[in-house]
Amino acid sequence: MIIKDLLNELSKPGQTVAGIAKQIEGVGEKRLKNALNQVGYRFRNQSPKEWFFAAEGSQPLDKSIFDYVKPDSHSYHTETHKPGENNTPDVNSISHTGETNVKDYSKLMYDELKAIRSLLQKHNRKNTVNVSNDLLERISGLNKAAEKTRKTIVIDKTISEQLDQFAKEKRVTKSNLLELALLDLFNRYK
Repeated sequence: MIIKDLLNELSKPGQTVAGIAKQIEGVGEKRLKNALNQVGYRFRNQSPKEWFFAAEGSQPLDKSIFDYVKPDSHSYHTETHKPGENNTPDVNSISHTGETNVKDYSKLMYDELKAIRSLLQKHNRKNTVNVSNDLLERISGLNKAAEKTRKTIVIDKTISEQLDQFAKEKRVTKSNLLELALLDLFNRYK
């Protein structure tokens, strides 16, 4: 990002250094402010609040702000993986170095997100199976020998459609679903 673009962004109402720093990977608010100060810009905290050029000479508007951002001293990287290996990050494979390597940091973030996504998908699949099994167990626990009665009910059309879809997906009768829902309601509000 060149300094001119950064200053244009900062001149927009409600835009702050912190907000811009959050959008740039690996750059924090403090480091971005320090870079602006190093180039010669200062923040005027009085009306109008703005960044202005206070140094002598011409403004370095066409230079990249990243030329002035000091590297982070805490960078992490993962070991390289061979094709065909499990590429999910292992806590033991993360080592601390004193050098900055943005590509390695980005790779680590990507691998971590990939591993988290994989865990969430496994968890969601497991919960879906448990919910289906739990529902079927509860339906099988209903008293089949009990005397049944027919009731006509009036419910919202969207709820009716959701009931139809749910019963079709789970392959259970709407009567059993309503019976379970009513039992849950009665147990909750006794």
